[in-house]
Amino acid sequence: FEPEDAEAKQQFIRRLSPQSRYTRFMTRTNALPQPTLARFSKLDYHSEGAWIAENSDGLIVAVSRFSRLTRDECEFGITVSEDTRGSGLAHEMMQLIIRLATQQGYQSMSAEILKENTAMLKLAEKSGFSLMESEQDKNLYQAKLNLLPTEEQGKGKFRQ
Repeated sequence: FEPEDAEAKQQFIRRLSPQSRYTRFMTRTNALPQPTLARFSKLDYHSEGAWIAENSDGLIVAVSRFSRLTRDECEFGITVSEDTRGSGLAHEMMQLIIRLATQQGYQSMSAEILKENTAMLKLAEKSGFSLMESEQDKNLYQAKLNLLPTEEQGKGKFRQ
């Protein structure tokens, strides 16, 4: 995702159903406010990352991103167009941001997910996130993924 993709991203958001926009941004909106679009479009590639997927017509059909919460933790967001759901694209987009966040040195990735957003909850579980009810909001789950290699994964990787 690059700054010149900003208008295409805004068009992507506008093409989503009202319910899809609500479950992604947790507010009723028809488009991203200009300051939000600007922030999403000018990434600090040392602490953030974003990927887009386009269809054969060059239209954005999915966006995945993460941004810094703390030195060790980042937060993710994924949006997939209605016509590509069920294709496995969301899972691929999730894997891209998990890999990039791990490469950037984050120890964990998290997100707040509406309880009614069953597709995102399933994706988070399939991707290895643990889900807990939010202590701040009864309508949310907190998803969290440890990005540190486990001892088993680390064994045998580097041999001399």
